[in-house]
Amino acid sequence: MSVEQQLYPFDIYNSLRQEAPIRYDESRNCWDVFDYEIVKYILKNPSLFSSKRAMEERQESTLMMDPPKHTKLRNLVNKAFTPRAIQHLEGHIEEIADYLLDEVSSKEKFDIVEDFAGPLPIIVIAELLGVPIQDRALFKKYSDDLVSGAENNSDEAFAKMMQKRNDGVLFLQGYFKEIIAERQKNKQEDLISLLLKAEIDGEHLTEEEVLGFCILLLVAGNETTTNLITNGVRQDISLVPNLVEETLRYYPPIQAIGRIAAEDVELGECKIKKGGFSKVQNQPLKPIDSPFVFGVKKYEITFNNV
Repeated sequence: MSVEQQLYPFDIYNSLRQEAPIRYDESRNCWDVFDYEIVKYILKNPSLFSSKRAMEERQESTLMMDPPKHTKLRNLVNKAFTPRAIQHLEGHIEEIADYLLDEVSSKEKFDIVEDFAGPLPIIVIAELLGVPIQDRALFKKYSDDLVSGAENNSDEAFAKMMQKRNDGVLFLQGYFKEIIAERQKNKQEDLISLLLKAEIDGEHLTEEEVLGFCILLLVAGNETTTNLITNGVRQDISLVPNLVEETLRYYPPIQAIGRIAAEDVELGECKIKKGGFSKVQNQPLKPIDSPFVFGVKKYEITFNNV
């Protein structure tokens, strides 16, 4: 694909959707699913299409869990994100955003990713987790390494990518273990302390679960937020009221979601064998007025919230 097609692949997705709502790609050993109702069915049925897969990380991630364990951990984590905590966080994020914009106010032009969309989420997440200012650049590097792809399709490039990811996981595990151990002795007003205190029916998150969530928040919350901000400012920002929701629908930071068939499944005329990997496209096209037009007055939320 050209650079333009990589930046905006949705025309290609739509062509593929019209050719076949489900297609098998032999080169990737993967099923691609584009139809709205079929995507919704897959994501709503974890007993048939599981999030679990062979993990390269040592900590189990909530992204790779199915109910009821996923539900339990999500409910415990939500205890740390009360409306009061979110309201306080919102004001502080605005302060950080204002600071970053003030830093570039005297420039004739600035890079939206390097100067704003990149540093904003890493500053917020680092503060949430109690990471010192001097370590932010280091955490940015390792979090980027954990979501980076291979430079090309060669075995050497894949091995290099996996080594970078493994190195990043080992570093982050060691670092966060030290912070968790300190917070177990001396609670502070940060997210790790709140996670350690979170309780439902007498149950708390284990140390391993807190560790896994810290790494997940740092990695998954970093690049996706940068992409979302960048995708949003590509649009007409005078239409702000529902800008976030419409950007998620029209230009989501995550373009596909993976699932594994837990058993042999038939979808239409397609037979997906147990263990078959499916990528469901994350730009919903449920019939609404002008689905290919960005317009914040009518949005259909992305599948990220399914």
